[in-house]
Amino acid sequence: ERKGVPLRLEVGPRDVAKGVGMVKSRLGGDKEEVELGEGLGEALTGRLTTFHEVLFKAAEDRLADNINPLESYDEMKAIFAEFDAAAGTSDEDVDEDGDGGGAGEGMGKLGMYLVPWYDDADNEDKIKEETRATIRCFPLAENGEGAVEGKTCFYSGKPATHMALFARAFWAPTAVRARLRHTAREFGSPCLDMGGLGASRRVGANGEGAGLTCW
Repeated sequence: ERKGVPLRLEVGPRDVAKGVGMVKSRLGGDKEEVELGEGLGEALTGRLTTFHEVLFKAAEDRLADNINPLESYDEMKAIFAEFDAAAGTSDEDVDEDGDGGGAGEGMGKLGMYLVPWYDDADNEDKIKEETRATIRCFPLAENGEGAVEGKTCFYSGKPATHMALFARAFWAPTAVRARLRHTAREFGSPCLDMGGLGASRRVGANGEGAGLTCW
């Protein structure tokens, strides 16, 4: 279960004699009895489907809860400044790409900010310099036909071309990254190069996985 195995199937000699086993989900709940034999595969497949649906729904809800609509750049800038002041972030906490969240217990509480945006790389660089936040994406659901009609960019005041999600890249202090490296090696994870969560350089011990992102 520490390795992330979704289901644990327990089968002992007496269970084999009775033709049953016990299955336990990593999501919690009581152990359930399942019949061994031809129907076992179907029973486990159904539970794995439910496992996936539960995790996916939780991820969708978590994403929605962390998206905050904003209309003012000054408001977003103030949020980051207040967070940094509370977390005690210093220049040493910023990674080589200029990204980085806060530190300690405050990490990960900033969320993402959905804003009307006029696509301008120079302005995005200025925002990154001031707040260390960058555009994560232009979410499809918020960029349908007419999505930005009548809206102005929250930074430049020009007519918006997109709805954009601004946020800081996920980041962890040195001590946290060291623990992640240890865990990755202990369980044979291919994600060993954990210089900073959310970075793009992810190469496994055997060279596989180049370009993948660990979250």
